[in-house]
Amino acid sequence: MTGVVSAHDEHGNRSAIIFLVFTALLAGLLFPLTGSLAGTQDGDGVLTALISTQQLTWYFWGQDRLLNLFPALAAPIQDVEWNLHFQIFLRSLCAYLAPLGVLVFIQRSPRVMAAAIAITNIILIVSMSQYAQFNVYVQHNTFGVSLVLFAVSYLVFWSTLPVLARAILVLLICSVAYATNYALLMYSIPAIIGFGMLRMAEWRRFVPFLAINCIAVLIAKFHAQAFGDPSTAFGLNFTLDAYPHAFGVLAENLNLPVLSVCAVIAVVCFVTNKHKPMFEFLGVALLAVAMFVLLCGTQWLQTNAYNIRYYITCGILLTSLMGYAIAVHLVERKRPVGFICIAGLIACLFLPLGGFKSDYNELVNPRWRSDSKEIARVAHETQARFVIGGFWDVWPTVFEAEELRDGDAHMVYGGAFRGHALTQEILESLQKEPGQNALCFLTEVQACLDELKSTLRTAPEVTFTGDAATPVTVAGKQMIEFKVSLN
Repeated sequence: MTGVVSAHDEHGNRSAIIFLVFTALLAGLLFPLTGSLAGTQDGDGVLTALISTQQLTWYFWGQDRLLNLFPALAAPIQDVEWNLHFQIFLRSLCAYLAPLGVLVFIQRSPRVMAAAIAITNIILIVSMSQYAQFNVYVQHNTFGVSLVLFAVSYLVFWSTLPVLARAILVLLICSVAYATNYALLMYSIPAIIGFGMLRMAEWRRFVPFLAINCIAVLIAKFHAQAFGDPSTAFGLNFTLDAYPHAFGVLAENLNLPVLSVCAVIAVVCFVTNKHKPMFEFLGVALLAVAMFVLLCGTQWLQTNAYNIRYYITCGILLTSLMGYAIAVHLVERKRPVGFICIAGLIACLFLPLGGFKSDYNELVNPRWRSDSKEIARVAHETQARFVIGGFWDVWPTVFEAEELRDGDAHMVYGGAFRGHALTQEILESLQKEPGQNALCFLTEVQACLDELKSTLRTAPEVTFTGDAATPVTVAGKQMIEFKVSLN
C-alpha cells in the first residue's frame, strides 16, 4: 500500500509542477496582451530593448543597480520590437512566480505551492489599480526575478547535489539575484535568520546558506561598484509625515474592500486548516511591515513620491500568506484546486485585466504612442541619426525609429538622459561621418547641441556644431532638423 501511495503522490507532484509551469507560461504570454497591460511602456520600459540591441552594459544605463539580466537574455533577438516583447514576457513570467520566494520556506509540496502561487496572483490582480498591475507585471523592475532566483537558490541548496556543486551554484545564483535587485537583502537575510531560528534542527543547513548569501551580497556590491554607474543613494530620513503619504499611495493603488475580503477569507481558511505554521506566518507578516517602515524612511522613496512599485515586495509577502492559507484549505478538503485556479486566472484575464483589445500587440503607452510613431517616421524619412530632447519623448521615438530601420546599418541614437552609454560610439561615428542629420524636440540649434553635450557627458574640449535649422511640425509639435558635427 505504501508503494501505491508513494506512486500516487509522485504523480500528483509531477502534475502540480506541470500545472505551475503551464500557468506561469500563461501569465507570461497572455497578461501582457490584456487591455490593462498592453501598450503601457514608457521611456524606462522601452529603453531595455535599446540597451539589449544597441549597447548591452552590465547595468541599466546610468545605474549601479538593476543588472541587465533580461536584456542579456534577449540580446540574440535583434528586432527591437520582438526583443521588447520577449523581455516583457520574462517580466510577467517572473512576477507570476515571485511568491515562490516566500512559499518555498513554508511549504515544499508542489501541489500546495502551485495552487498558492495561482491564488496569490488572483488576489493581487483583483485588488490592484491598473497602474499597480502595470508595475507588478510588465514594468521594468527586478523584484520578480530576484525573488524567483532566491527561491531557486534555496531549492538547490536543499537538493541532493554534491556539497561543492551546491555551494558554487547557490553563490552564483544569489550573486545574480542581489546584483539584479540589491534591495532583496532586506527580505532574504532576515528570512533566512528567522526561518533558521524556527527550525533549529536544520541549523547546519541554514547557517551555511546564510553565509553564502552574505558573500553574494558583497559580490553584488563590489560588482556594481566596478561595473555600474554610481547613482543610487538610500539615505535614511525617518519623518512622521512620510507614513500618511505612503498610506495615501497605497489607498490610491489598492482596492482596499476587495483586499480586505480576501484577507478575511484567508484568515478563516488558516484557522480551519490542519496545518497552521503560525510562527512562520507571523514572522513573514512582521517582516513585511518592517520593510514598509524602513522603505518609507529612505530618501530614495521620498524623492520618488513613495511610488507603489517600491512596495511590491511587501505586497507579495502578505498576499503569498493569503494564497497559501486558501490553497491549503482547498487541498486538505480535496477540492478541484486546479480547476478553481484556472477558472480564476481566466476570469482575471477578462475582468480586472480588461480582456484582449484590438491594440493588444502595442508596446508604447498611448501618451507617447502616436507622437513617437509619427516623429519616428519623419526621422526615418530624413535619415536622422539623432533624436534629441527630453527623456520621456526621445526614447519611445528612438524605439519606433529603430523598428523602422529594418536592417539598415545606421542605428538611431538618443540624445537624452541615459544616452551617455553610447558616447564613445557616437563620437567615433561623427569623426568618420561629419554632418549627420538630427531631429530635435527643442526649437534652437544651440539648445539642442547643449542638450546633446550634457546627455553624452563629453569632456569639456569636445564640442558639437550644427548648421542652420529647418523648422518642422510633427504630430503637432514644433521641432527642428539640422546637421550635427564634431567641432
